[in-house]
Amino acid sequence: QIVNSTLGDIDAIYQEVYQQHAPLIRFLAELQMPLPTILRVSAEFVLGNAVRRCVAAEDLDLNRVRMLLANAAQDGITIDPRCLESALRVQLNRLVERCAQKPANPDSLQILEALVSFARVLPFKVDLWNSQNVYYELLGGLSSAPHLHSGNAWLDNFRGLAGSLGIALPPNFPELPCAPQEETIALTANS
Repeated sequence: QIVNSTLGDIDAIYQEVYQQHAPLIRFLAELQMPLPTILRVSAEFVLGNAVRRCVAAEDLDLNRVRMLLANAAQDGITIDPRCLESALRVQLNRLVERCAQKPANPDSLQILEALVSFARVLPFKVDLWNSQNVYYELLGGLSSAPHLHSGNAWLDNFRGLAGSLGIALPPNFPELPCAPQEETIALTANS
């Protein structure tokens, strides 16, 4: 509790320094001038914590994470990949367990697929081992319980997740049914 209280105080101090000087940081970045150490450290600390909190949040907002990472890159700020990797791994494990408990839920599957896709484009490697194993178990369960999948959207998300995880689906994996073709009716105008 003492350490968390101290870290919260430090976070607030760095946040204040960063917010007061963000325009200067952007200006110096545009001029490609090196940031003074205190501004660089403040920005790295604040943006790193903001990204980590966003990734670890129950209500995951990947657009906000992308925005924070883009701001950091624009300002020449380096986010410590260890903090982000750890938060991503915890979030991935949480989401994949949620999918394992309720495999027919298309929302959980869609969020998981988006997070795995996001993790794949980061400039560092994220350990997907647990996610791949749980996905493979779900895949095995589909053959014994085909009722688990609930329609085209679910199958599409499940396929997308396989691609993001680097897992090849078996050739007998259920195909999406073709969308019904609408009849084309030619209308002619009488003049």
